[in-house]
Amino acid sequence: MKRNLFIVLFFLGLGCFAYALFWLNPEIKALLKQYNYLISFGLHEESKFYIVEAMALSKWVVPIAVLGFMLIAPFVYSLFTQGQHDEKK
Repeated sequence: MKRNLFIVLFFLGLGCFAYALFWLNPEIKALLKQYNYLISFGLHEESKFYIVEAMALSKWVVPIAVLGFMLIAPFVYSLFTQGQHDEKK
């Protein structure tokens, strides 16, 4: 039962990393690219919205990655401690 819970948490942690890496980072890069594109045309007022949204999204990358690490850590810890318990038996 405990092992199944750790496996579910492990996959949730992988999902957090995948979300941060494959969706959030490209979204931030696309917003910054759009910001630079509008700046190059001299549309400074319209470009402010893109930089504000990019900065708001970029603040979530590290907390999501930390959450992913905390969800993966029990599974990795159980892998190491299970081997030690098997050796003692």
